[in-house]
Amino acid sequence: FPAFLSGYHLSFCNVIPENCVQLRNLILSAFSRGMVLPDPFTPNLKIDLLPEISKSPVVLSNIVGPLSSIRESLDSYLKNRQPVDFVQTLLPRLLKNGSKEVDSPRVNSLVLYIGMHAIAK
Repeated sequence: FPAFLSGYHLSFCNVIPENCVQLRNLILSAFSRGMVLPDPFTPNLKIDLLPEISKSPVVLSNIVGPLSSIRESLDSYLKNRQPVDFVQTLLPRLLKNGSKEVDSPRVNSLVLYIGMHAIAK
């Protein structure tokens, strides 16, 4: 059950209301049964030296779905920084169609997508 929660954390966080902080924290704190968490109180703990840090987490959610409208220009920008005005035009593209409300699933997917792209480099 914890592996299922951690694998689909993005999908769950997209549908759980933002004011349900404890429920979101429960989803985001789930980890697979075989994973051993380090003791955070260990003196001189070096996170980058832990063997688990080299393992990519399993993400079973559809990350690129919410990004379909900006994916082509996003990939181009991440690859060769073109178009130059991509960052300036990004905010209106993260709003829900016809409103001034932020599209949370799109922002969540964008953050995870950029993070995964940065790690892959």
